[in-house]
Amino acid sequence: LEIVEFTDYIMPNNAVENGEIDANYFQHITYMDNFNKEHSTHLTSVASIHYEPFGIYAGRVSTLA
Repeated sequence: LEIVEFTDYIMPNNAVENGEIDANYFQHITYMDNFNKEHSTHLTSVASIHYEPFGIYAGRVSTLA
């Protein structure tokens, strides 16, 4: 496994489309579908990804249940 770092969200998809890398792991299906439409690419999902980063902020909600 070779990890390649990118500085934006467009470069990894273009790298997959061009065959420079085999896969990427950063986007949800809606983003990928929109990317395909906007850039005329042919990316497909082979597995679901998990979402780790999220924020919970103080506010008017007293419970998350």
